Amino acid sequence: MSRITLLFGANSSGKTSIIQALLMLKQTITEVTDPTTVLLPNGSLISLGNFREFVHKHDIEREIQIGLESNFQNKMLYAFQLRNDILEMSNFEGIAEKWLEKNSKIDNWRSIRFQGENKGSSQYHVDLINYTALFDEYFKKKERKTDLIEELEKRKDYSQRTIELLEGETKILEENNHKEKNEEEKKAYYRNMMNILFANIFKSLQEGSETDPSEEFRHIFSQLPPQEFELTSKLLKHFSGDQILKIFDEIIENVKNNSISSLLDFKEEISIQNPLLLRSSSFLESSQQTRLEEETKSLAQIMKLVFTNIFRDYCAIPSLKRIFEYSNREINHQISRLIFLGPLRREPERYYFFSGNVPLNVGKKGDKTAETLFYSKDIQDAVNAKLNDLGIDYHINVTPVSGETKDIFSVRLLDQILKTDVSISEVGFGVSQILPIIVQSYLSKSSTICIEQPEIHIHPGLQTKLAQLFYERIMENNELQYIIETHSEHIILRYQKLIREKVLTPEDLSVLYLTRKEGGIICKELKMDQKGDFIDQWPEGFFEEAFRERFG
Repeated sequence: MSRITLLFGANSSGKTSIIQALLMLKQTITEVTDPTTVLLPNGSLISLGNFREFVHKHDIEREIQIGLESNFQNKMLYAFQLRNDILEMSNFEGIAEKWLEKNSKIDNWRSIRFQGENKGSSQYHVDLINYTALFDEYFKKKERKTDLIEELEKRKDYSQRTIELLEGETKILEENNHKEKNEEEKKAYYRNMMNILFANIFKSLQEGSETDPSEEFRHIFSQLPPQEFELTSKLLKHFSGDQILKIFDEIIENVKNNSISSLLDFKEEISIQNPLLLRSSSFLESSQQTRLEEETKSLAQIMKLVFTNIFRDYCAIPSLKRIFEYSNREINHQISRLIFLGPLRREPERYYFFSGNVPLNVGKKGDKTAETLFYSKDIQDAVNAKLNDLGIDYHINVTPVSGETKDIFSVRLLDQILKTDVSISEVGFGVSQILPIIVQSYLSKSSTICIEQPEIHIHPGLQTKLAQLFYERIMENNELQYIIETHSEHIILRYQKLIREKVLTPEDLSVLYLTRKEGGIICKELKMDQKGDFIDQWPEGFFEEAFRERFG
């Protein structure tokens, strides 16, 4: 997908399926109220029927897979299947490729993946695969092991300073509190005490230390943020300062003796109800906290947990929790930006009623176009200016039907040549088809606008000018993107011309050609060079009709 993506191909070649897949994701994210619903095939945007109707070859034993690759960070692949007459997510996998490429010290970082499967009750369990052999290979170089030992000793020093502060503050607080308390009150008091401790220690560190206070606690347990007081307090409750420092001594000794793998435990696990619908971290439940509660009396297990967290931070191995929070924020953001305009826009009416609601888009059939023009004079002015550029000799006026009833209005067109004022319902059908596209293009500030067959009922010259409009809008607004399903040769010819003129780059344009094959549908990207010529040959039979009619 580029700033402008064009979908070409014969009828029923699968162009619409690309847009429908995106719209089903948006429909799921924006309309589902039950978080256990993994996909919503029927809603306000599209209606795909039941699973049997839209799965390939109607084979309900198959999985549907949806893959997402982000320039920001991650590749993720979700698989869905019908089980017990309910559509469920069966498994998924991913890799934080961009993040690892930028941050990781591990040479073979491409092997670090995360995988998950449905283990029942709509809970999906994800594991980071254990690749300790890679880390043994990494530390064959002596200088790398020396660096790690220095890092561990530094963190032990941070821990010692922090523990001294904690123990001093704890003693003062407990001496000042002699009230009799039941078990619940003791727990509440202890949590409150930890909050006070952190606040006081942060303050004292800010005043008397070069180290950032939040770093002090991050360096004890790098994956436990300072605000997680309860988890940190449980660890300190079960282990004295001396025991925690002893953990560091034993870790350092193991590293010196080349026993790094025995200290690592990468079975990080998270349970989530639905990765696609994740709107906040409330659906995430790190098993590390559960494991810590179960294993607090095992010094060896705590040593493993502490070293794994430090080592992962040191080698820049991603946290599953953070990956899912980040990637789902991106998925939700990108998918929620989608706006869809179908192939046949609604016929114009003689009169309209303003609903009182501010239109955010013109609707999939353009039915809110008139209301948008009524509400926004700025959009109306921009559209009139563009109609003039497009060579459409009409000027739009949105006027109330009467002075008293201002919410009933009509869209009138002033013929610039004949100077005649007519209703939009009385002019050529092509105007009603192109108007929603123009209005949406100016209404959208940060959107991906999907349009099916914008060229319908529009003559060839106007098709090239419409292509020019899409180009102008992406140049004016970096957060605007178009995905266009089309059969128009004239649209692609205009973009070739703009590339030749060096005002549009080949990277700004993605031309995808879809072909039906026996095994399914093939989607191929046809690349252009800097002169606007296609590097990849067009499939036979497309855009050749004019040549054949003349010379065949």
